[in-house]
Amino acid sequence: MHLNFESLTEPAKRVAYDLSSRGAQAHLDDLGGGVLRIAMSTPYTRLLKMPSSAYLVGDVLIDSGFRWVREAVMRALAGRRLRVVIVTHHHEDHVGNCGPIADLAGAEVLMYRPEHRFGEGVMDMEPYRRITWGSSTDYLPKPLGDTVEAQLSGRARPLRVVPTPGHSATHVCFVDDETGTVFSGDLYIAAGAAAVMPHEDPYQHVASLRAIAALDPERMLSGHGHDLARPAAKLTTKAERIEEVIERVRALHGQGLGEAEIESRVFRHGKGREKVWSRITAHEFSRQNLIRGVLRGL
Repeated sequence: MHLNFESLTEPAKRVAYDLSSRGAQAHLDDLGGGVLRIAMSTPYTRLLKMPSSAYLVGDVLIDSGFRWVREAVMRALAGRRLRVVIVTHHHEDHVGNCGPIADLAGAEVLMYRPEHRFGEGVMDMEPYRRITWGSSTDYLPKPLGDTVEAQLSGRARPLRVVPTPGHSATHVCFVDDETGTVFSGDLYIAAGAAAVMPHEDPYQHVASLRAIAALDPERMLSGHGHDLARPAAKLTTKAERIEEVIERVRALHGQGLGEAEIESRVFRHGKGREKVWSRITAHEFSRQNLIRGVLRGL
């Protein structure tokens, strides 16, 4: 079924729709290989340099963006046929428009381990998350299988589901073996090992990074604008950096040091920025959370 919106001027390679009430934008980009990216932002997320990205592969939408860009996203999708919405994980900046898109298109929403979709702060959301992305639980996902078939140019293109927990219990990557493209969600956002959320598991994250690196993909498209060619080395380097932190935290803990002293010794730079970000997020994003995640695994 096609989304029921008024016809819009056909986009060329790039079209921007602006929602003046919030300054929200949705940029539709043709990335080649049958992939369209919807790059979404508001003035606030642009200030934070944290855009969000969803992807269209034929009649399959990968992620749906966040609540505050809903109207802009709907306009970007106008007239396009959607059969299914698949999500990399259940955080609000990835699923914020699943409900209305699925309702209008008559599409299913599929998620890995959907029984966990109310966890990780989604139901008891900190103010900064509501302000930045808004909340959305108005969708009913079904469990993902091993593959999802996208219909593209009259034929099926399988998207393989690879569970990649660590950042979230529901996190997966979608692998297009035909083109060597990985849709990676939040598996890789920054190069180093730094602030994380309280629920994150650094041991699982390392395993997930290495699992995708082992596939040696040609291209990686993330949930926040990254478009990386041959990303295996970057994934491996990030895994190694997290492992270095794990080793140091475990060693210092074995010497009897507490969390504050461990943090001071492991992370010697960027302490001012860390304090500001931790306070803005009510300590939901912090280096302390990474240390605690390491210690939970002892």
